[in-house]
Amino acid sequence: MAGSSKKMRGQYISRDTFEKNYKPIDGTKEAHLLCEIKWGKYGKPWLHWCQNQRTDIHAEDYFMNNIFKAMKHPVRCSVTWYLSWSPCADCASKIVKFLKKYPYLKLTIYVAQLYYHTEEENRKGLRLLRSKKVIIRVMDIADYNYCWKVFVSNQNGNEDYWPSQFDPWVKENYSRLLDIFWEYPLAGVQIPGRGNHPQHLLE
Repeated sequence: MAGSSKKMRGQYISRDTFEKNYKPIDGTKEAHLLCEIKWGKYGKPWLHWCQNQRTDIHAEDYFMNNIFKAMKHPVRCSVTWYLSWSPCADCASKIVKFLKKYPYLKLTIYVAQLYYHTEEENRKGLRLLRSKKVIIRVMDIADYNYCWKVFVSNQNGNEDYWPSQFDPWVKENYSRLLDIFWEYPLAGVQIPGRGNHPQHLLE
């Protein structure tokens, strides 16, 4: 991939790339990251998109070591990631080190799918992030629509994006993430309806 002419980063993601990679089930194995950075209370958001750079540089790693590092803005900021896959265990450890280096940064992560969520190391990684005050949520229908309007290029006024069919898998991924954080089965826990997930339970 390193020598490919395929675009792997920029302000906007193509419509085709977004639709292929951000499905809550059976997405591609590529990891993509859409980010929104806000400085201060009223700053205008800065937008960017990137994906894995080769097999050894994950999208989260690329953001931390190339995109954010180059900005040099030592002021309070909030960073929101929309990831096609949740961070792996290795990336979770790197994110914790990154946050320690930039204590003025608040990170929120939305994920379309959970990366090998049955593997204990990945589960521990997500719990580690949560213990460091990182908010991790499953992308719901409203989040998909937001990303479509804000990050997807070349829409030409088209609004024919209907992520409502994702709802069953959004609920399933939400249930899995809640299970990881609560560390016991979700028997008897009611999974909410579309657009009304009690995401505060994941904070």
